Amino acid sequence: MDNQFEEISLSEILYILAKRWWAVFIITGVCIAFAAVYTFFFLEPIYQADTSLYIGKRMDSQNSIAYNDLIIGERLANDYREIVKSRFITGLVIEKLDLALSSKELAQKISVQSKKDTRLINIFVEDKSPARAMEIADAVAETFKEKVLDIIDEEHVQIIDKAILPQNPIKPNKKVNIAISFVLGVMLGCFVVFAFEYFDKTIKSVDELKRYVDLPVIGVIPKFEE
Repeated sequence: MDNQFEEISLSEILYILAKRWWAVFIITGVCIAFAAVYTFFFLEPIYQADTSLYIGKRMDSQNSIAYNDLIIGERLANDYREIVKSRFITGLVIEKLDLALSSKELAQKISVQSKKDTRLINIFVEDKSPARAMEIADAVAETFKEKVLDIIDEEHVQIIDKAILPQNPIKPNKKVNIAISFVLGVMLGCFVVFAFEYFDKTIKSVDELKRYVDLPVIGVIPKFEE
């Protein structure tokens, strides 16, 4: 019986799962229930606000931007990202909004993305409060606009979109959490079923005996009640 898992067929896998389907069902249900309770009652919702800025040289007399300037601006995106999350900018934002956060904690709430082939950057702020996420995003954009000229010469910043009050949280993703718990529950249930099958050395029916012993069954001794 120890060798049954060495050369196991698809039909044997289905047989094992069908024999203890209730274990897979119960374990999957428990995982889904746990994930649902944890997601809906223990995880705090996180909201995200964003604002966009244009960073570049001032236009020439023909109101055009040189191609080289566009390429240089795209390469500077990483510089802008680090400047936005620097202690210099975050410290000013904390002071402006009177936040009970350290510069490191505020930087962890901020993410910066640049749009390909443009000199536009988006600043995203995540927070448990939708109003505070919007305030921080606007404050970061305004502070960056005011101070970047002192850091990078010959650049100007214009705020394109101000942050708006987010209506729905971006975290936790309830549907994804439930789906993941379902998959993990099925996998865990199958693992438990096969573990039971591996350590269970008993034969419980004539059909099981025929599966493991290539001999005819002559008779069956019935179980008598006392």
